[in-house]
Amino acid sequence: MTHPARPSLNNGALAPWASNVSNKRGIVAFGGNMPFLGGRRIASEQGERYGDWLTQMYGGTGDTDYVGYFFHRASELLSAAGSIGFIATNAIADGDNRRSILGRLVASTPAFHIHAADTGMPWPGNAQVLVSTLFLERGLPDRVTRPRLLDGRAVTAINSRLRSGDEWAEPAPLAENSGLASSVASSVVAASFSNETRHKPSWGSIQRKPM
Repeated sequence: MTHPARPSLNNGALAPWASNVSNKRGIVAFGGNMPFLGGRRIASEQGERYGDWLTQMYGGTGDTDYVGYFFHRASELLSAAGSIGFIATNAIADGDNRRSILGRLVASTPAFHIHAADTGMPWPGNAQVLVSTLFLERGLPDRVTRPRLLDGRAVTAINSRLRSGDEWAEPAPLAENSGLASSVASSVVAASFSNETRHKPSWGSIQRKPM
């Protein structure tokens, strides 16, 4: 993949993790504790150009946590058969994080598989946060990656929601429900306004209480 020109961070340094690595065979394993930074803080702390570059390069959103982009960069540099093991935020399996990180990796070709994960672990440091540890692999033999382990118990598979079982498709909106929510909301607001108007006392009916 050809990367756009790397932007500078707020401190003027180039983003070091996005540097080019020339290794035709790839790297067989990545492991580490990546920086924790909420998606909405990337642009404010590292610069808007850098935040825009990340979303353009890896298809994230403004809510994608910084750690997610390290998963994507590691997947680019990984060999055809290899593993990634990172500590991530506990929100890695929720919302935009799941869709733009784990969901894309397990749907890629060749696909990644989550072969071990521990969720909801209290961070041992001073920060009062929960973290998840994840191990993903592609191209490795079953004798290395099985059984799959989710929170210490053996399962047949781990999906991008960090639950046991195969991946399932994203819920799709029903065509017949198009516009239904807005019309229902309008009806509720109208009914509420009508009810308030009907029961609102007139100024003449309000009697001043004696002091």
